[in-house]
Amino acid sequence: MKATTASLCVVLCSAPLFAFNSRNPFDITADTLEYTDADKSITATGHAVVVQDSSTLKADTLRYDLLAESGTVTNALGVHSPWTFSGAAWQKQQDHLAGRDVSFTSCDLPDPHYRIRSSRIHLLPDRHFWAWNNLAYTDTLPMFYSPFVYKSLAPRRVVTQFQPGHDEANGNFVKTLTTLRFTDHVYDRVYYDHYTKQGNGFGNEFNYASSGQWRGSLFGYFINPRGNPELAGAPDVAQYNVRSYHWQRLAPSLTLQSNVNLRKNVSFNNQYFPQDINQAVNDITSSIALTHQKGPINQRLVLERLDAPDSGDTSAFAATHVQNATYPRYDFTLYQIPLWKPGGEALTPGTTDTAMLSPTPPGRLGPLQLNANATFGNTYQRLDDRYHPNASGAFTLSETIQIFRDLSLTPTLTPRVRWQDKFDARPPPPAGSSVPVSTVGLFRGTQGRIGTAETLRWRMLSSLTLDQTYSLTARMEPNKVGLDRRPADGGIETHHLNWLAFWRPSFRTLLRSFSGYDIRQIENETLTTYRQRKWDPWTTDLTYQPTPRTEYFLRYSLGYDPFKSQLWEGTYRFKGSYKTLLETGLLYNKGRRGTLTWNNRLGIYFSPSWRVDADLYALVPNTSLRDVLKQGTLINEKITVTRDMHCWQARFIYRNTPPLFRSYSLMFDLKLGLSAEKEMTQEDLETQYYPWRARTPL
Repeated sequence: MKATTASLCVVLCSAPLFAFNSRNPFDITADTLEYTDADKSITATGHAVVVQDSSTLKADTLRYDLLAESGTVTNALGVHSPWTFSGAAWQKQQDHLAGRDVSFTSCDLPDPHYRIRSSRIHLLPDRHFWAWNNLAYTDTLPMFYSPFVYKSLAPRRVVTQFQPGHDEANGNFVKTLTTLRFTDHVYDRVYYDHYTKQGNGFGNEFNYASSGQWRGSLFGYFINPRGNPELAGAPDVAQYNVRSYHWQRLAPSLTLQSNVNLRKNVSFNNQYFPQDINQAVNDITSSIALTHQKGPINQRLVLERLDAPDSGDTSAFAATHVQNATYPRYDFTLYQIPLWKPGGEALTPGTTDTAMLSPTPPGRLGPLQLNANATFGNTYQRLDDRYHPNASGAFTLSETIQIFRDLSLTPTLTPRVRWQDKFDARPPPPAGSSVPVSTVGLFRGTQGRIGTAETLRWRMLSSLTLDQTYSLTARMEPNKVGLDRRPADGGIETHHLNWLAFWRPSFRTLLRSFSGYDIRQIENETLTTYRQRKWDPWTTDLTYQPTPRTEYFLRYSLGYDPFKSQLWEGTYRFKGSYKTLLETGLLYNKGRRGTLTWNNRLGIYFSPSWRVDADLYALVPNTSLRDVLKQGTLINEKITVTRDMHCWQARFIYRNTPPLFRSYSLMFDLKLGLSAEKEMTQEDLETQYYPWRARTPL
């Protein structure tokens, strides 16, 4: 029986026929189709096309036995996303396809950028394929040979990346990253790195998330280096870095938060894992907190520790230690609530009133506001290797008095009290110092403080506000109510005036100018120290954003006699189309005469397939442009050049982190459909407790 293409398609689509596999129906078209009813066979000649799900087969001729589910295809081109196969002849037996002299690629261009030629290939649609005697070509240039290649056709769950390179301190290296994606929000990363001078490094990172309920990550990296003669003080014992975070909503008002960081030495990340978020941080806090918030009351139970090098250890590879820790600490916070509104009428705690939200009329008192906090903890200190039980509490009363329409005064009163069971550890005074040692913390029992602050605000214009704040904090004697006059400060911890001018004429422009004056008297203080302390540096900064993509920032700071200090800073930022990024800034400190710090960030596509991303930080002379170009010194830099083609991506990465190392490396990645290396979005992860987690990607 013979039929035209159109009529035979109707017949075939009405019957349970199968082509690529035995599970789903297919559609076939050709110049000539012949169907033999006796043996249930099909012969297609001339431009034969078979379509089944996402798979497509094009061939000159096709002979297929429907009952045996076997057949032969000549001069075939098959597409099983994202792969394309072409071969002179194919044999099919049920779900198994075998081809000889086959070429395959994942590049879907008419002239693919790369392809692999194999003497024989075996394909199980929707499952996997393997090939023998494989020679890979880039365009027409042979690149490498592999006797065997295997690839799964299931959704892409495993991705491996290789990053070969050279490190002047650690030698040649190959870094590998294998990502295993279990679900869209749960995946694991396995790190294996080899350094010719330092041996092997191993790491693992497990990431997980559930919409609105929990999310987190657990990471660890370990290496046992052999020591490094190029780096003075480089460790030759086991080194590690551990980092984890977890956030979970246990109930509508109850959350569990944790952030754990452990590191053997401060330069570990710079040397072996520079992509870590704690790369340049020496003081690292780890904590676990159970938080309950309902209405204006917030309660937390916290375990916390601070890891850092000892104060006297300034080496490049300083070991970290637990400097202090709380095991555990209970925090209580009562957010600001009104005790009564204008007119003396009482308010029910936790409620709001429209009257207190409106501006206070001249000559009227605003609502009396109350907030409070308390904490109870058991603190460990490395200085004396002891635990110190302690507790403290405070409350603040504040009220706004509208003197005139544009002039208001807000006084506050804050009593505080602290209790401790043991003496606080204190570092010894500097050798030869004649300054009396403070008695703060050197007692058992309680010590009180009374603080007050008065802020006078003058709104000169709708966009211009002038604030003057006077603050005073008095410290009581331990276990007494009199003023603690024995220390050098006479019991006055704060006695200060501040001024702030805040001008925002438009959404695009912001100007701030502020300074302060210290009124305290400290015994045995030299005249030079007093003059340097009494005035806060006068700082003025201007932010101007003429367009949503462009921003200018200028800052000037002036310090006073006897050691005048001046600081100038200017920064320009631009975010353009196609992820273009440009940021450049100059910082001049008069204390470093003749030298500017020049900080630059750049990200730009030079063509649709070439991009450069660079972070460059330099010290440059400020004498002339010629000296800048000739005598500038780069102090930290990272340059990434990306070649992005239709079906593959290559990156050249250069890093320079003095005095640790200078490295060069390459990364190649084929685009094979769904990418497992995509990061999970952090959204609002731990923004209240760990705000640095909420970073906005560029």
